[in-house]
Amino acid sequence: MEYTGLTCALQNKVGGYPAWNQSPDWPACQRGHHMEHLLSVTPEEDLDMVMGDLGGIYVFLCRQCPELPYAHRYDC
Repeated sequence: MEYTGLTCALQNKVGGYPAWNQSPDWPACQRGHHMEHLLSVTPEEDLDMVMGDLGGIYVFLCRQCPELPYAHRYDC
């Protein structure tokens, strides 16, 4: 939990690290490359967004592959 507080912003953001509520589920592309975190979309009270138990949607990208494959994870 200390790691999350120091390295992960619990808000919508581009880059950085996801603030996982569950165990981390980092995707890999079809070639086996570790994908990079691209974007976090998390619930915002001001926007009246609800996503389970304060989870979020995390989008990942593989910049090592020329076709730039992407994946997402939903964490609740």
